[in-house]
Amino acid sequence: MAHRVKVPKPTVIKDAKYLAWLRTQACYFLRYGFTECHDFLGSGIEVSHLDGKSRDDRCLPSCPGHHRTNRVSWHSGQKSFCAYYGVTKEQLIAEAERLYAIYKEGL
Repeated sequence: MAHRVKVPKPTVIKDAKYLAWLRTQACYFLRYGFTECHDFLGSGIEVSHLDGKSRDDRCLPSCPGHHRTNRVSWHSGQKSFCAYYGVTKEQLIAEAERLYAIYKEGL
């Protein structure tokens, strides 16, 4: 009889209030010098999930362009996006987790 390997379930962090708060922030990439944003702050800000939709603590606020509509956007390809902006996915995730910790401290 074959032994089954237990695969750990992925961590799930859902925080709708945090996602709503993120949508009130400026595009992350604008704040760090990437200026081709279509919407700097306001109703057009979207949430970029960096590591799957199950981790709301790994999200950054971004304009529609950086999130999905620019030629180089998060949705057009994470590797090309990171190469274009000179960042790694790990750096972005660390920033997202730092931002989530700041949000949680303010509650």
